[in-house]
Amino acid sequence: MSSQGSREYVNRTVPHAYLDEIFHAPQAARYCDGDYKTYDPKLTTPPGLYTLSLLLYRILPGWLTGHSTCTDVSFLRGTNLVLLLLLPHLLHSFRAQIMKDKSQLPPAYTRHAMLDEAATRAPLEITPGAVGVSSEQEPDRRRPASHGAVPRPAPAQHPRGGWSGKLTLQEVLEASRLSEWLYTLSTWRVYEGHVIAFLPPLWFFGFLYYTDIGGVCFVLASSRAALSSRHVLAAWLGFVSLLFRQTNVIWLMFIMATSLLRLAQVDSDVGHSMSQTFYSLLRLVGGPGRQLALRIVAPYIPIFMLFVAFLLWNDLSIVLGDKSNHIATLHFAQLSYFLGFSLFFGWPAMLSQAGGPIALVHQTLRTLAGNARQVLITVILCGLTTAAIKYGTLAHPFLLADNRHYSFYVWRRIINRTRWSRYALVPFYVVSARCWIDALSRTQSDLWILGLCASTALTLIPSPLIEPRYFLVPYLLMRLHIPSGPPRSSQTQCRSACPREGGGEEREIREAPRARDEESRPVWGLLLEFAWYAVLNILTMYLFLHRPFKWPSEKGWQRFMW
Repeated sequence: MSSQGSREYVNRTVPHAYLDEIFHAPQAARYCDGDYKTYDPKLTTPPGLYTLSLLLYRILPGWLTGHSTCTDVSFLRGTNLVLLLLLPHLLHSFRAQIMKDKSQLPPAYTRHAMLDEAATRAPLEITPGAVGVSSEQEPDRRRPASHGAVPRPAPAQHPRGGWSGKLTLQEVLEASRLSEWLYTLSTWRVYEGHVIAFLPPLWFFGFLYYTDIGGVCFVLASSRAALSSRHVLAAWLGFVSLLFRQTNVIWLMFIMATSLLRLAQVDSDVGHSMSQTFYSLLRLVGGPGRQLALRIVAPYIPIFMLFVAFLLWNDLSIVLGDKSNHIATLHFAQLSYFLGFSLFFGWPAMLSQAGGPIALVHQTLRTLAGNARQVLITVILCGLTTAAIKYGTLAHPFLLADNRHYSFYVWRRIINRTRWSRYALVPFYVVSARCWIDALSRTQSDLWILGLCASTALTLIPSPLIEPRYFLVPYLLMRLHIPSGPPRSSQTQCRSACPREGGGEEREIREAPRARDEESRPVWGLLLEFAWYAVLNILTMYLFLHRPFKWPSEKGWQRFMW
């Protein structure tokens, strides 16, 4: 309801196409009129957004669209609102799938997920009182019940020392306390999905007619389908994402690669070194798992072939139109800006996964300078970041001339304020990198993290423009794959039979930290993240709607935006 109310307010205050909408809205109008041959040469992206708008107009009833015409700016903006309203459910489903009990383990939350796998596949050793069966009733419970006898469990009690027995999964789920916990976890995932979807640059563009919301949604939907081993669906959802932004082909490659990692179950061993993980993957692909690997790779091959054909047709350029202003470069400083973006929007999540400010400070200090090896890594990162800033900083003419974007002010007043100010930000970039890598390394292998870093670099470095919208996909993937809270200090021994892909030997999982307590889902962390996003969204929406200004060279009001 709040999103719908915000949409109505935006449409009343800004009823006409604004900024990039002046290119997107007329092109969508041509599609609505049946003109599929004329394409604006200023548009750099394929027609995925306009096709989706036309499709929604054809299938949605008039009372739902307000009986608007397909060419109305308010209706066209509603395309992104539909995606924005679906996004929290997609994010919730994504997070839930990671923890889902299935024999083929998902790629993330590896030790946490394997513990849940153990909890549902193997008999649990627990004290009787924890599930509503008293110690006195245990002998009667173990004896076969007579016909017509209805067992009456005692009220639930707190676990105590003493005898422990084995209960089936059904009996465990019938216990009121554990059922309540499962409901709480499900509710937590829903709340978490809504908070993540409230990310300010993402939420803001849900009320305008831009291509970014569609690209984000279909990339995440593709990754979600791949988590369920539905690779044909994942491949074609990835293809749809390319119709919104061509660089999403890199994320489709990442999705395919992590699916192979999941098949090998190498990313479930968080402690594996890079060489061990890579060797395990090669052994899988070159051994008995070759057929399974081909089943994963095959659906993606036609999509990549179509993309290569597009590059050949488009003179080896990834950009459709306005190529003179979107020339691929080596903009290495983009990675630094992304790290700054991730720290600015992600610090509540960092606090939450660490367990609080003090814990995060201690964790960061250990990561940066805990021993000689960590110090060396930190020094190398500082050197590489400084070199990237010195030799890979670009200032696009659009950045210098367009004061409607926040990036204009970040560049002038922070990054380029003085000759040395950009170098003063190096410690913040390095801290951001180490914090995020440290959080991801709790559940991901080194090879998974390397793949994420490489995909982010391939997506961002060629772009000459500094656009927060370009950072959305890598940030959301990082945010979705970090734990909700700190690891427990105590370890719960767990032994489970987790079959490998296609059968084979069983292996034991021991000493896996449980993620089932309230410490693993700190409410304060989620509330802090929501509050931070709410403040930013209220501020940016206020500036956009109520602080317009004039340009002598342009008609109408100009407005601040991401």
